[in-house]
Amino acid sequence: MPIEIRIFKEAIDVISKIWNGFKKITNIPPESRKFYREQFRETLTLIDSALVMMIVRLGDLLALAKEDERKEFSKEVGRLDNVGEWIKIEREFRICRNLRIAKSEMRGIIDEFKINVSVSNKDLFEESFGKIFALEEELGYYIGDSLKNLSVMKDMPLGSEEDLDKVVEEITKFRNFLKTERDELIQLEIEIIKNI
Repeated sequence: MPIEIRIFKEAIDVISKIWNGFKKITNIPPESRKFYREQFRETLTLIDSALVMMIVRLGDLLALAKEDERKEFSKEVGRLDNVGEWIKIEREFRICRNLRIAKSEMRGIIDEFKINVSVSNKDLFEESFGKIFALEEELGYYIGDSLKNLSVMKDMPLGSEEDLDKVVEEITKFRNFLKTERDELIQLEIEIIKNI
């Protein structure tokens, strides 16, 4: 079952493009530059929080598979797209609300320095963040929807080791893609820290 995995990559890529335009501006006072840097970092931290939630949840599933808890494993795989659970988690940490605030602040940076940030990058920003908030403006919906392809695997027979291995392989692959996205995010944050 091929799974297209681009959860937060587009948002990370567009923040990187905006950052690359922003860092070329030389006439920003040091205190203002520090303020803008923190806005970039806060946005990345919030996206990182969402990625970590997903990575940890999938890691927990893989631990169940190793313990050969097939019934529990199948049940938990089926719950991956449970939007209500994801909304509850993100609300406890206020990730969605803070992401909306960060989106607004990032939009402010784009508008303030529009000469140095191309219109296409602004459009990409709106599009990538629009996808995250497309479903009733809730990050929980976005995460649940992103994991739907994995969730349907709960119906696969897990009687043999081979069947279990197929499901574990897909979950591992998905989790590794999430970790790669997180690595890219971390690299961008390191670059932001070093360049201001």
